[in-house]
Amino acid sequence: MDNGKPLREAGYDVSDAAACFRYYAGLILAPHGETYNVPDNMQAMVVREPIGVCGLIVPWNYPLLMSVWKLAPALAAGNTVVYKPAEITPVTPTKLFEIFEEVGLPHGVANMVMGAGETVGNEIAVSDDVDMISFTGGTDTGRHIMKAAAAI
Repeated sequence: MDNGKPLREAGYDVSDAAACFRYYAGLILAPHGETYNVPDNMQAMVVREPIGVCGLIVPWNYPLLMSVWKLAPALAAGNTVVYKPAEITPVTPTKLFEIFEEVGLPHGVANMVMGAGETVGNEIAVSDDVDMISFTGGTDTGRHIMKAAAAI
């Protein structure tokens, strides 16, 4: 319904999306620390902890998969998200967020905001309350988001 994908291919996207959520859910169940050798009298350790609020901005193509590829790892890592779908393909992301509600994802963990990228996306990028930005899209827009996010 969003962008004219044949039903068979849309079914593959749904299966891939479910597999992506399962993969990241599996990582939640098997957390582990790592150490590695470094020179001198030092120890280096990898520590995985949430970043905080992740601003996730997705393009119009592959609206389900692009959304899941950003949402699943961010949520599995313990972050909250402010998610902005492309304004021209909101149907699939809206359904995904309905599913989040149906399965009991706590309110405020995943938040969807809709609107034009130059307005809504910019607000996400410039917000002091957003700790990380993930953007997929055009180079010019990416440069703008990078500059907006860095101007803190």
